[in-house]
Amino acid sequence: MAETQIAITPGTGSQSADFAQETTSNGLRQIITVGDPTVKAGQAVVKNADPSSSDYGLVVRQVNTTTNPQAVQGTVADAGTAASNPVPVGGIFHASAPTYTDGQRTQLQSDVNGNLKTTLATRIAGEDISNDVLKTAIYNASAVTLTDGDSTALQTDSHGYLKVNVVVGGSGGGTSGAVYNATAPTYSDTDSTVLQADVHGNLLVSLATKIAGEDITNDVLKVEEQYSTIAYATAQTATTIKSGAGRLHAINILGGTLGNLTVWDNTAGSGTTIIPQHTPTGSVCYLLDVPFVNGLTITTDSAMVLQFSYH
Repeated sequence: MAETQIAITPGTGSQSADFAQETTSNGLRQIITVGDPTVKAGQAVVKNADPSSSDYGLVVRQVNTTTNPQAVQGTVADAGTAASNPVPVGGIFHASAPTYTDGQRTQLQSDVNGNLKTTLATRIAGEDISNDVLKTAIYNASAVTLTDGDSTALQTDSHGYLKVNVVVGGSGGGTSGAVYNATAPTYSDTDSTVLQADVHGNLLVSLATKIAGEDITNDVLKVEEQYSTIAYATAQTATTIKSGAGRLHAINILGGTLGNLTVWDNTAGSGTTIIPQHTPTGSVCYLLDVPFVNGLTITTDSAMVLQFSYH
């Protein structure tokens, strides 16, 4: 083995170097004890400063520079308040991505905002890198055959339209359209159903509740006429019953002093008449059912008792 020279520089304290020999199976070897053998004999101290009088034994000064890195530590304390310099773990931003060659050491890469850039070692299922898309469905010229528990992609036809299986009745399946049945199907509780259409493809529906007035037993929809009513027993001079459009259903002459009656399509006693001036000859019902546009106004010249039905 080649000889090794060691230079020993005494410190400022009272340390000394002791020399001794010990016997080995191959002969003698020399032992150097650095420092006071009775106090921390042979202790090695590594520090980033000059040795002091309190350091015993072998003191190694470690000089830490960018060209001579000896210790692993950060150069700037995190947020300026850390008790010691943390080791920064980060990356580097390149406006243009670097290209490395085989075996080169690399740095973590980040974007302009410091977000870590990553590249997946394997593709995501369905990832089509060539066309820059993530496939959600696939076209197979021949239908695939799956076994229990297999994962599968949605299937499309050659035009990219999604394929579906239509299952009528039973406990599964469905359709996004409707089906025509010459005879209406009868389902059991919890059966899956499909929308039904007539022979022309028009969707068939059944109301969950009856329409107001619907008489299903007699297959009719009951309709009744409802009107507002008003009665007078004294002479009326251009009295407006209703403003705006409406319909005059009937006038009932009930008694009183018979006299002249005029009915106007207006909000004043002038203009278009519905019934020109007329004198009833007794109790009578005029069933009219006529519309008016501007309003309903009447004029009488006696204490005739009469009733109007309108809406």
